[in-house]
Amino acid sequence: MSTNNITVDDKALLSDIQKISIENFKNQYAEKFPRGEFLGHYPIRVLYYNILESYNHFSTEIEQYLQDSSLRLNPAIVYFIGSYESPSLCYLPDGSHQTIISEPFCSYIWCLSYFILIHYEYAAQKLSPKAAPAEFLITDNMLSRASELLTWGIHLSERLTNWNFLSTPSPFPTSGLSDSEPLYCLKANNIYKHAILACLYHELGHAVTLPIFPKSALPDDSKAYENEADNFMFNAMFKELENGNSFGISLGITVAYFCILLKIQPKDIVGSTHPDADSRIFNMLETLKVYCNSLDDELGEKLLSSVHFMSIYCFQIYFQLYDIDPQDGGSQRREFDLPEEALSYFFETLDSLK
Repeated sequence: MSTNNITVDDKALLSDIQKISIENFKNQYAEKFPRGEFLGHYPIRVLYYNILESYNHFSTEIEQYLQDSSLRLNPAIVYFIGSYESPSLCYLPDGSHQTIISEPFCSYIWCLSYFILIHYEYAAQKLSPKAAPAEFLITDNMLSRASELLTWGIHLSERLTNWNFLSTPSPFPTSGLSDSEPLYCLKANNIYKHAILACLYHELGHAVTLPIFPKSALPDDSKAYENEADNFMFNAMFKELENGNSFGISLGITVAYFCILLKIQPKDIVGSTHPDADSRIFNMLETLKVYCNSLDDELGEKLLSSVHFMSIYCFQIYFQLYDIDPQDGGSQRREFDLPEEALSYFFETLDSLK
């Protein structure tokens, strides 16, 4: 079930990171991104060009859509550097074909990617008969630090505070981290990349399916447009599952949808212009199931079980975050109900972890 088979290269990479002094890390970072102060979202910039390149060349189908240069990300215009204070991603429905993405939003997605990966791998290590090498086991300290990082990321929409990248997990892991955190930071980068691509291709779906949004659109029409954009993204990304990096793609898409859910108060789960966050997640799971059925049996089964397992953990996080009792029949939040099959699987899995 684990997404990460530890290799000799992984061991060498971790060893190399641990040998570099903090001072050298600071110098490397300062050379790349000269700033006097590293506020909350700046460490995410190390993946900046990686995201732009991946967005434009993810697949042949995507490249065909992006032959219209107006649909490409324009880094000078749409990728806000530092000044856009609230985590945000949106498509401008004015005919300009511009997608806006802010660095705080990217930082939040990375924090969630890392948090989910750490907890997922921790569960996998407990359940797997093949234990990971001791130096790669997820420790209690790593779990605690991941939780602190997620809390910080969620609050980026309220305030920007320093991301201490020298001693905190970040896309640019240093020798100041604990245990095997540097390696899992790099593995989180892969999930993060695909989570951001999922968000961006959803916005691209708006540009392709509805270049100019009608101002008179009714709420139900708005939700239909959002579903069309979701389906555009699913088709663009799930088609690439058998072409390598299938876990990065499927788990990245899962993170993208839970990043929406975790920032929505229970009372606001039913949106006026967007489909309900939980229904979008279940739609994603159903679509993934269709694509997995067309893959090699072993790969399809592993992918689907991994995404379901990760989804269970994400729902558990949501329940805990907003003090919801999932066994209470939704009385605390009547709008939110897990399907009976998913709810049963949720408790079976939790029981197996006790």
